[in-house]
Amino acid sequence: MIKLILVIAFLFINLDAYAVQSLKLSTEKIKAIDKLIVERMSIDNIPGVSVTLVENGKVIQNLTYGSVGPSAGPVTPATLFALASVSKSFTGIAILQMIEEGLINFDDPVVKHLPWFRTKDSHLSDTITIRQLLNHTSGFSSYDGNTLLADQARSPDALEKSVRRLKSIRLHAEPGTTFSYNNDNYRILGMIIQQLEKKPYEAAIQHRVFDTLDMKTARFFGMGQPNVATPHRYWFTSPVTHQIPLGSSNNPETGIYASALDMANYLISLTGGNEKIPNFWRQSLAEGPTLGSGNRYSIGLESHGTLEQPILMHGGWNAGFMARIGFDPTNRVGVVIMTNAGLGYIKGDLDMMTKGVLSLVIGSPKPTSKSYIEAKVVLGTLITLILLVLYWIIRFVTHIHSYQGERAHFNRRVLSWTILPSFPLLIGAGVSLVSIPASFETTITGIRLFHPDLGWLLVSFAAICTVWAICRPVALLITLRGQSKSSSNKP
Repeated sequence: MIKLILVIAFLFINLDAYAVQSLKLSTEKIKAIDKLIVERMSIDNIPGVSVTLVENGKVIQNLTYGSVGPSAGPVTPATLFALASVSKSFTGIAILQMIEEGLINFDDPVVKHLPWFRTKDSHLSDTITIRQLLNHTSGFSSYDGNTLLADQARSPDALEKSVRRLKSIRLHAEPGTTFSYNNDNYRILGMIIQQLEKKPYEAAIQHRVFDTLDMKTARFFGMGQPNVATPHRYWFTSPVTHQIPLGSSNNPETGIYASALDMANYLISLTGGNEKIPNFWRQSLAEGPTLGSGNRYSIGLESHGTLEQPILMHGGWNAGFMARIGFDPTNRVGVVIMTNAGLGYIKGDLDMMTKGVLSLVIGSPKPTSKSYIEAKVVLGTLITLILLVLYWIIRFVTHIHSYQGERAHFNRRVLSWTILPSFPLLIGAGVSLVSIPASFETTITGIRLFHPDLGWLLVSFAAICTVWAICRPVALLITLRGQSKSSSNKP
């Protein structure tokens, strides 16, 4: 009898502990997550990782690995990381709050709230709606949205300027017809929030989301601040630190910094643990476009599965950070994984870790390793071409005085022989600075920011080609003229 009483008392005292035990996130699954992270950190030289697991409105586990940065302490649940494009869902939530409050409607045209908004084809941009911005069906191309990735302006009107610049851009599709992931869509939404709130976008998100969800340390402009992880970009196979702050025009689509403690509250709220955040996802995703994969996109989240039992997720990547969020609102389970390293084309396939963790937690598709063969071919080709041009230069310099005097007559043959090689060199420079970055849907500035190894190879090749295209014919003609004078002075 005494033993029975003791057992009952023990169970009663520990009732809360048993109540919060995970149903989906078992001890075995957490061990599998831990094993995956440790393995991928070793393979990809990842400096630091933070993972938060939640279920049934409770934090099941905070997993932290590695260091905040060189000569810095270990990652903790309080360490802040950049969320990159996971920030889009914060903008989406604020928009949905404003829709519920009757301030705006899904099908309002942008010009109703931003009368000055337009593109080159204003008859089309006048029809772009808030719904289309949320769904990435506005008609803007992915390239157009990536031209400001390296913008560092932080003036009070930086966001407005980034939206006003669209007047010089032509839409690549009729609004509402084509899905094209574009950062400008969320910059425009951020500008609408700022306009209607009559306060900076950052202050509006602080009030509407951070404060509402008790995200005590979440912030904008975190790079270089205390307790913020140091970002790392890959130079070929090694992660290297950098501190290149981004401007405020990027904040609505990529600018939030948050800790695991902040993101735990965010996940709990998205899975039904906060009555102040509307159960927004069903209607919004039902109205979102179906992608080629059969998934749907809306409000900064991509939906897998069915509308009745969706699995929601989004990834984010910027210069030195990667983050992924995923949650199953039906079973109230979710995960956020954050790293202080970006993506690398030679080493640094962080998708294998971040998507792998999501797959273990919410059952999303298992990731497959990406070879990034296109980028590797470009890297290898650039290195080869740079070496060949340098060899050409050395050969030319060491043999320039050996040209025969009979070539010193300035006829068409000599001019073509000296000048024509400059044209392919200049074409090569243009391809390096414009065409290759455009194939990656960004500019050379964006390539240099996200992939410094590839970026500086492109810039170096373009610089060598341009200088040599100018210097080679000049040096050759000067030399030939000198030879010509020497020949004419001989008795």
